[in-house]
Amino acid sequence: YTTAGTYVDTLMAPGGCDSIVTTTLTINPIPTVALMGLAANYGDCFPAVMLTGTPSGGTFSGPGVTGSSFDPGAAGAGTHSIVYNYTDSLTTCSNSDTVTTMVFVCLGIEDGFLTVNIAPNPNNGQFKLNGMHPGMEYRIFNLQGKLLLSKTAKYSSETVVLQDQAAGIYFLQLNFEGKSQQMKIVID
Repeated sequence: YTTAGTYVDTLMAPGGCDSIVTTTLTINPIPTVALMGLAANYGDCFPAVMLTGTPSGGTFSGPGVTGSSFDPGAAGAGTHSIVYNYTDSLTTCSNSDTVTTMVFVCLGIEDGFLTVNIAPNPNNGQFKLNGMHPGMEYRIFNLQGKLLLSKTAKYSSETVVLQDQAAGIYFLQLNFEGKSQQMKIVID
């Protein structure tokens, strides 16, 4: 049977003895499970983040996962699948949610590489990126690894406005001709 309910079956033995069996079938629903707190992108220099799962009481697994935290540095560069598994203790029904995140390498300034500067830094969320090259990609992330801005430079000086962002540290990732550079932005 595939539907919950009460079923009555009559069983006949070859010798003529009949039996009536009543079965009450309960079909328990699979729990709805969600993994939260994981951004789409992180730098391997970003701090660990706390994960949450609903319903509570499940387990997290995947590269860089310890308990209920995800450490991008421990996971290493690449694309990673993080899983939250939950089993209902009353029904023993289980389910899982998988979220994929990408960890990029945080590189410092390399000799002879980019001479980009952020002015002013610290700032109020509005600043210029000077020394850019047309075609240079730039992305800005918060400390949780959430991508806030992704653009391609058109000019040697780009004005950036990060509206409604809290005071704190942000990361600028520059990509140009196969090289990557990471810089800190401070909003006060």
